Amino acid sequence: MGKPSQEPESPPSATGQDQFAKTGLGDMPNEDGKVEEMKSNAIAWISSPAKNKKLLKQFIKEGIDDTGWWLFEDDGQVSKWLVGKDESVSQPAIWLHGPHGFGKTVLASHATHKLETLRDKEPPCIPTNSKTYYSYYDKHSEHNTYLDILKGILHQMVEQDENAVPVFEKMSQEGFAPLSDAHTAELLIENIVQYPRRRYIIIDGLNKYEPSEGHRAIKFFANLATACAIANPGLLRIMLVSGSNNKLQQQMDKTGVAAVLLKPGDNAEDIKAFVESQLSNVQLPFWIKELIQKKICKESESSGSFLYARLTTEAVSRDVNGDVPPGCDDQGLLVESQKWTRLWSRKDGHPQQCPVTFFTG
Repeated sequence: MGKPSQEPESPPSATGQDQFAKTGLGDMPNEDGKVEEMKSNAIAWISSPAKNKKLLKQFIKEGIDDTGWWLFEDDGQVSKWLVGKDESVSQPAIWLHGPHGFGKTVLASHATHKLETLRDKEPPCIPTNSKTYYSYYDKHSEHNTYLDILKGILHQMVEQDENAVPVFEKMSQEGFAPLSDAHTAELLIENIVQYPRRRYIIIDGLNKYEPSEGHRAIKFFANLATACAIANPGLLRIMLVSGSNNKLQQQMDKTGVAAVLLKPGDNAEDIKAFVESQLSNVQLPFWIKELIQKKICKESESSGSFLYARLTTEAVSRDVNGDVPPGCDDQGLLVESQKWTRLWSRKDGHPQQCPVTFFTG
């Protein structure tokens, strides 16, 4: 008689996948080549979009020099959240929100730079082995789901923390299909943050996701912050960033996330510095440039709109220097920026028409 036929081996079950996701962090081998191979396997298993890394680098560059300093004042809520002292230990998650066009992504990017500064200080203001992970909405990508947020965070965890790699390597080697469900991704993140190390997670643009996707992200990360605050106070710090939104407000209140409201006027000095910098290369007499700068700043600061300032300075530069218009993310404001008028002023007692058209809003 021949040997009985064997049933084809089935892939590991979802339950088995969950069990692997809950296993502890491991030790990495000493060989550099093996480490890189394991990392590569782990990242392939996570199956985060290939361009994710490029987008995150772009996010880090969003910060504008000499702006955003006011957000990190010593006695401010964000500063306390950064260093993890005082009452902020009981509020490990904060919600940074404000009006449309305020420059919230720029501020979120500044937070990542600030963390680097605090790590490099002598003595350091935060643990030198702390890690920062971030996620932001890219409207040009089809990867804008709750699962994509989790994958992006896991991708960075693998790249930054070698102790996390063996868990993912094991998932890959045991034949599990590439990561495709949010529950397993949640378990993996929960597992990794239990390792005693300070971690910062910054998630920007939550109001731009589909409501159900954004709400799932808020619920998970807020609950994660609360659980970690009980087990390891101060080690996990989460910043959620979005436009002001009543439904998001309700969700934040339910999960106990502390709100930090950005108001018109908060970024007035930022807008002034930005406009001055952008107009510095415009070929106009100083007195005309000064008038334009004051006009833009007045309109921008009244609403706190960094976006208004950016669009109008770009338009002035195009009109004067003949620059090719760059792509604009906000079509509504782009249409508004077509409302032009001649700006009149006086010089030496004589009315004189400026050689530039100017947005009146």
